[in-house]
Amino acid sequence: MHSLTTSWIILVILFGGLIGSGIYVVMDLRADDRMLAESTQKGFDQIAQRITNLDVSLENVDTRLQSISKRVDEVEQNSQQGITSLSGQLQLQKEESDKKISLLEDSIIRNVKSGDLSVMIDRAIKSVVSVNTDVGLGSGVFVRPQGIIVTNEHVVRGATQGAIRTIDGRVHHVSIIGTNAAKDIAVLKINADYPSLSFTRSVKVGERVVGMGNPGGLSFTVTEGIISAVDRVQNGNTFIQTDVPINPGNSGGPLVNSNGEIVGINTLKIKDFEGVGFALDYREVQETIEGIMQAYEAKQ
Repeated sequence: MHSLTTSWIILVILFGGLIGSGIYVVMDLRADDRMLAESTQKGFDQIAQRITNLDVSLENVDTRLQSISKRVDEVEQNSQQGITSLSGQLQLQKEESDKKISLLEDSIIRNVKSGDLSVMIDRAIKSVVSVNTDVGLGSGVFVRPQGIIVTNEHVVRGATQGAIRTIDGRVHHVSIIGTNAAKDIAVLKINADYPSLSFTRSVKVGERVVGMGNPGGLSFTVTEGIISAVDRVQNGNTFIQTDVPINPGNSGGPLVNSNGEIVGINTLKIKDFEGVGFALDYREVQETIEGIMQAYEAKQ
């Protein structure tokens, strides 16, 4: 009897221990579940916060992109307006230029058809001068503002005094800026300002030309002819051959085309030949004038 009771007590204790252990295990599992759940929730919360922060960043980026896009649109619009304005101005300038060219072409065509060079001559002759020295008479032409004149060097060679007479009848004191005997060019100056003639950019055989000067003292005479040949080289200088009469007094005067541009400076003729005259080519005249003026200005 006593042994049986003891056995029951031992069974009860063992069973109670098993139940206690089970309860402990269940409680421990529940604690782990809570920790796992809390850790998981915390991870989800962190992910959610990061997503929220990313959304805010994306919104900022979107705002910046919208600002940049707006600025680009403004720049493009301003550029387009500027281009439109410039195009309009260029179009107006083109229309004005076309109109001027058309008027000039009409004028040239009328002159060619009529053979009348009087308008050109009336304008160009105002730039021609008579060069009077104590050794002879010659011609010249204003080629720059402030009274700069070109003539032949032989017109003033050896002269001790001289004067310039302009088409308005005035007589001017003259000074010699410089000379180039090899080119037979002299540059003079008076203290007055008269219209000057520009140089042409090209010449061609058969082109109509007019010689202007003072042949035999007959002031401001004009004679018409053509260019007979170009690039005639004599003594290292290039000449334009013309049938325009070049007589004493014509030396140093301009040979001009139908546009009133200088194609050469009348320099010489072949003795006993009619209709064979020579003018120093415009390119050599320009280069010589430039060299003389540079040397003169360097001394000032």
